[in-house]
Amino acid sequence: NNSNFAAQHINFHPEDVDNTMHHYKHKIPQMTNNNTLTLPLRFKRPSENEYRRYVHSINISPSEAMPGYHLVVTTMTDIEDQRRLEEASEKKYRMLAAAIPQIVWSALADGTVNYVNQKWFEYIGVENTPLNISQAISLSEVTGNQLRQWQDDIRGNKDFEFEIKLRRHDGAERWHLFRAHCYGGDPKWFGTATDIHDKKQMEMLLVNAKEAAEQAAENQNNFLVNMSHEIRTPMNGIMGMMQLMSKTPMTEEQKDYITTMQRGAENLLVIINDILDFSKIKAGKTEIRKED
Repeated sequence: NNSNFAAQHINFHPEDVDNTMHHYKHKIPQMTNNNTLTLPLRFKRPSENEYRRYVHSINISPSEAMPGYHLVVTTMTDIEDQRRLEEASEKKYRMLAAAIPQIVWSALADGTVNYVNQKWFEYIGVENTPLNISQAISLSEVTGNQLRQWQDDIRGNKDFEFEIKLRRHDGAERWHLFRAHCYGGDPKWFGTATDIHDKKQMEMLLVNAKEAAEQAAENQNNFLVNMSHEIRTPMNGIMGMMQLMSKTPMTEEQKDYITTMQRGAENLLVIINDILDFSKIKAGKTEIRKED
């Protein structure tokens, strides 16, 4: 039969015989003018010991020399060396991807993820899960503007970077930094996802500590302002009474006592006013007045 003939005389690879003969018998007769059929296949020449990969192209077009007939042009392009170089390059890429601590991924033009390294499965917690990173992305802390920006970058074939949470199989979520480069080929996107959860937690702790320190400082300033007012009010009353007392008949010794008390009260009032002014400055409540 045709399959045996092909296998014996053209030396097709046994796994390619049926598919090749199917195209010859069914696809080629259905081809219209100026159509090209491309078929990958493997075969070996009688002088060769191993199968090599080829791309078999068949083009059908009307014959200008013989109206009513068609011209069939076939070519066989040896791609074995090219494929071996590609496979060697891919092997190196996968070895490198397996060695680095980040999650490494690649995706096709339609967004389908076609590769992730072992770090992805280690993080998710389940081996051999479908390569659907989008289902693991948590949008709970993503704003609408951020989401639109990422979508615009992807549609515009731009490199992008964003921080987002990835959900594990057990429901736990951790922050990751996604970076992607638009390669333009197929796969189209190459990217990494770096775990930054501990860094984000530390940043949040620092922000909370800073806010708590600022609030404590504000409370302290408010306390000093209030206490300065509370102390200065009775102090003014004491100084007023000493001034009245100094105008009453007194012995020289009593006058000396009153003078000392007034001097001490005035010095204490200067300190209280300095504390009040300093507290206002720290609290952002300083008032500047023009005086003649």
